[in-house]
Amino acid sequence: MGLLLNGTVQGVISPSCGLRQGDPLSPDLFIIAADVLSRLLMTKNEAASVKEANNFLKCFDEYCAWSGQAVNYQKSTVYFTQGVPSNKAKEIMNILGMKRMQNDSIYLGLPLFRSFKRSKDLNFLVDKVMKRVKSWKTRLLSKAGRACLIQSVGSSLATYVAASDVIPKTIARKVDKELTDFWKIETINSAFILKWGWKALTDKESVWGTIIQNKYLNHRNFFDVEINSRDSSFWKSILKSRSLLLNHVCRKIGNGKETSIWFDLWVPSANRSPTPLLDATHGVAWVNQFITEDDCWDEEMIKNWFNRADTKAILNIQLPQDDVKDDWLWMGEPSGLFSIKSACRFVKGENSATSVNPKWKMIWNSKVHPRLKLIWWQMERNAFPTRGKLSCVMELNSICCPVGGEETETFFHLMWKCTYAKALWFNSSLGLRVELVDAHDWEQWKNWFLEDTNRPPNITFLEIMVIALCVMEAMWKERNSVVHGQSKNSIWQVLSNINRKIREQLHVVSNAVEDFCAWSPPPASWLCCNCDVSCDDEGMVVATVVRDDQGRIVTIKTERNHLTDPLIGEVVAVCMAAKLMIDKKVAHVVFQSDNIETVKAFSNATDRDCNFKLVNLRSRFQQLCKGFQNWEVGHVPRRCNFMAHNIAKWARENSVTGIILCSDLTAEVLSDYVEWNKHAG
Repeated sequence: MGLLLNGTVQGVISPSCGLRQGDPLSPDLFIIAADVLSRLLMTKNEAASVKEANNFLKCFDEYCAWSGQAVNYQKSTVYFTQGVPSNKAKEIMNILGMKRMQNDSIYLGLPLFRSFKRSKDLNFLVDKVMKRVKSWKTRLLSKAGRACLIQSVGSSLATYVAASDVIPKTIARKVDKELTDFWKIETINSAFILKWGWKALTDKESVWGTIIQNKYLNHRNFFDVEINSRDSSFWKSILKSRSLLLNHVCRKIGNGKETSIWFDLWVPSANRSPTPLLDATHGVAWVNQFITEDDCWDEEMIKNWFNRADTKAILNIQLPQDDVKDDWLWMGEPSGLFSIKSACRFVKGENSATSVNPKWKMIWNSKVHPRLKLIWWQMERNAFPTRGKLSCVMELNSICCPVGGEETETFFHLMWKCTYAKALWFNSSLGLRVELVDAHDWEQWKNWFLEDTNRPPNITFLEIMVIALCVMEAMWKERNSVVHGQSKNSIWQVLSNINRKIREQLHVVSNAVEDFCAWSPPPASWLCCNCDVSCDDEGMVVATVVRDDQGRIVTIKTERNHLTDPLIGEVVAVCMAAKLMIDKKVAHVVFQSDNIETVKAFSNATDRDCNFKLVNLRSRFQQLCKGFQNWEVGHVPRRCNFMAHNIAKWARENSVTGIILCSDLTAEVLSDYVEWNKHAG
């Protein structure tokens, strides 16, 4: 069975057991059998009568005889629409052996029927969350444990409802309150509504999309449809989300026949709807009028119609080689495909992933253990309940540090200035003297250690943070022992635990596979193409240097174009190298780039994993690679790819393109490990 995730097949599952314990029937066989049952029922679906009830039972009997399954009539219910007499309904229920369906029936976590009070319909959601949270409160869980439970279990309780229905704000806020604001159901619900808006905009072929087209849109523009008082509340919510959706979508240019240069958002840049310099009397209205017969941009025409900045952005759009219709791009993801994660950012008012404070990204994206991440986050938020902090809201007998008994207890004093803390720092693996660090708060402390010259050799800032967090964790534990009347542990015992944890955590943080640090020739009978790009205000030069299995240079080629996006240029360079190898009838070739996004674009199987700017170039590259017997694309560190970079830079500064001879280049340009500088020779 294929696993469909966000509209894309992400893997295959091979069922190894039945649907229930002791049931030998495979889930995929069950799906096929259930489809047969549906078709049997559809053929007998005529009217609510005694005769039809008997036919209904015959369908079940035939299905059970074919599949080997049995129907549990005691758990089954029957629903009657308005107009069915009560005496006939009772007779049919007796024949079927089923009860009548109640108005408060729930299926897959959602009420089947709606009342006029939507908040009342979804009160069960609040009750479910409250019961789960109540059971958590009876456990002595750490903060990290509570956070994990809330994020993994608490969030899942309402996800299905949020994904398929509009949750009233009163219900959403009650759930948020119970989950201690770790997970905003109101935000999630709005993001899911945005997803349905995206689906209404882009999905024309699924059953849901067909129904929406026929019932609500009638082939009109989704953004032009007005809200009707007779529309369902769910559809009204989708239409209300259009203003937010419109801020984060852009046309994906195919053949350009359905995209207007006057009314559509069609350029994926800061200015998505560039204003033409000429007016409509010139008879130009559609994007396809700027595309030549060989599926390239008409550069001269674009320069005449748009200003310099917009021209650069338009020329960066890579056109497909095939005649495909225009579509839509979601600007919140590099792939151009919708995701709930980016939708949540937009609902919360964050324009992009880059708008998130780098401080929080550093914490949550680090390889540090989740428990230490939480300590780091609390430190940044000043969220530790020290005596100095508590004294602002309540009266305390003493506000002095409980460990050293000196100054007012703040978290910075406790972890850095306290005599006990100083001893821990000095005897830790860092051997750090606190007096030598010029810092009076955590911000100054971080900035001091971010300077390479202030850290011990070969130790990164992240490794410094791991050591610091291990010390903080131990110090906070000792502090709590003193506050709650327990004896203070031996400092050597504490140090032993700290250093053990430091070794464990540093092993995790530093356990990364290093890229190779020297260029290696390809296998025997293969060629290797190293590719790179050099940019300026007018465009860029792409270059490839081809070497054989002995490391000898076979050929060098450069090309100039008007692209200004370096990422696109990196992929264009690889495509140029592939075309060069096809022309030379090479059978086995490896392409190397120092841009990881380029390598991912050629390695990933689906468009979801590929930057939308590179999708058409990837198709072009894959078409070229059909001419090779064997080919590979690999990543090479920048420090091992300077030859290709130097050649591109040299060609750009000397205005040289085409095939270049080795004799035209100096040894400095042909270096793999040193960047060429024109003024240095």
